Amino acid sequence: MLIFLMITSCDLLGIGGEPDIPGKIVFSARDGNNTNQIYTMNADGSGVRQLTYLEDGGALGPLWSPDGSRIVFLSNRDSSERTGSDLYITEIDGDQIERLTETGKAGRPVWHPDGMALFYWFDNNLYEIDIQNKETKRRSVSISGGKGFRPVAISPSGDYLLLHTFSYVNTREDQSLQVLDLSSQELTHIYSNASIHRADWR
Repeated sequence: MLIFLMITSCDLLGIGGEPDIPGKIVFSARDGNNTNQIYTMNADGSGVRQLTYLEDGGALGPLWSPDGSRIVFLSNRDSSERTGSDLYITEIDGDQIERLTETGKAGRPVWHPDGMALFYWFDNNLYEIDIQNKETKRRSVSISGGKGFRPVAISPSGDYLLLHTFSYVNTREDQSLQVLDLSSQELTHIYSNASIHRADWR
């Protein structure tokens, strides 16, 4: 019994007694100059690597592409007043950073499952951008009456987008989750609560 327990414990540990946790993590953290940068590391905490070295502005909200080859993030590096944000994309080596939007207020990116497009929010409108040719199109969202929305997740098939809706008059009330059919543009109300914070779809 003692030998069995020792073998089981060893199987749960990697080299040097560290937990053998699979996968990679991308995150944003401040560097020595107090600027938010993008980093990656192994899920066991090893192999920390800084991908961005932005001197103007910072980098926040990184998201892996579905195939793990690219990372999209928000930055105000090209904003004259440093108050807004746009979407940027980089390969996992961080050698080349490309600006995707030029709105100054883009946010809440959601990857399409095929990794070829991104949905994002700007000025209470929903947009879809093609990663390859940067072609952008506005998606119709029929929400009115002093309400706003943010895209939060997409269905595994890529056919539906989950929206968090709220009231601009009283943001603590009248919050809901609604599903947008990307083909018909129809909205389906699925849940109401006064304190929705985050959601995902699998």
